[in-house]
Amino acid sequence: MLTMSVNHLVAYNADKGLLLNFGAQSLEIKPLRHPRNKQNPNIHQSNKSKC
Repeated sequence: MLTMSVNHLVAYNADKGLLLNFGAQSLEIKPLRHPRNKQNPNIHQSNKSKC
């Protein structure tokens, strides 16, 4: 499921995403980044449009 979620980020040219797991005992949330942004995950570009 993680690979498919990252593929969706690439296909839709999205910089960030969330992977939500409702099947665990409590809600699990995993932030995802586009593969091109993995060099420095602490850099946030504020001039990008927000969805």
